[in-house]
Amino acid sequence: MDQLIAKPVEQPTLLKFMRQNVRSMLQYVSMKIFAKSTYDNYSVTTDKVEAFIQHKFNGKDIFLKDLTSTFLTDFEQYLKVYECNKHSTAARHCLNLKRIIGYAVDDSKLQSNPFKNYRGKYDHITLVYLDENDLHTLINSKIKNPAHLLARDLFLFQCYTGLGFNAMLKLNAADIIEVKGRKCNIQLKHPSDLVKVVQLEPMLPQAVAILEKYAHNSPNDFFKPTFPGLTLYDYNKHLKKVAFFACMKKKLNTLTARNTFNKIRESS
Repeated sequence: MDQLIAKPVEQPTLLKFMRQNVRSMLQYVSMKIFAKSTYDNYSVTTDKVEAFIQHKFNGKDIFLKDLTSTFLTDFEQYLKVYECNKHSTAARHCLNLKRIIGYAVDDSKLQSNPFKNYRGKYDHITLVYLDENDLHTLINSKIKNPAHLLARDLFLFQCYTGLGFNAMLKLNAADIIEVKGRKCNIQLKHPSDLVKVVQLEPMLPQAVAILEKYAHNSPNDFFKPTFPGLTLYDYNKHLKKVAFFACMKKKLNTLTARNTFNKIRESS
């Protein structure tokens, strides 16, 4: 008789499904299929959706079947008004949510994605970079403080290599090889979360000169970082001083340095 009684089917809910997906991502991070930053990004999105549901519905979760396009519109507005997120940040979290709901459709938990028409365009951002005159000014600026000098050299190194802050501080002698008499940096590229490619990046003479300046930090250890340790907070703080002493109005940071490298590469 019990076999004839249909058991009630548990309706899938949004936050539960999102947390399951985030946990799955963590497994892929340990397998080095997903980057840790991708996991962190979706974790933050999940936290923000949870806060929004509490704010909007005074509840702990919402059924997937109850989602409408209005939910995403209201979520985006909530991020901008109550969490003071800029448009691009809000758009990123909305796109993350849209992708997760796409997974729910793939899992047959929903018939269609209610957010399929959301595009989430990012704000146009004017690229800030240094031209030849700016670089010349920075190189010849009168800086005496050792911490400021280090920050200036690291910034210039980024301008001439395009390396990110963490990759630059991890750089060691083992990462540099010579190809046809020219030093090259072994870089791990991430064209997607699923593909990693090792690439040799020829180094400009200006970058090689900076490397040689700090080579004494690890003379007998190929795997010891070439540059002295520095936090990103201190790096940005010192760069503000560097810009002041160099009388530069442009903001000096990693993004500006990498934009400068791209401009140098385009013109070469």
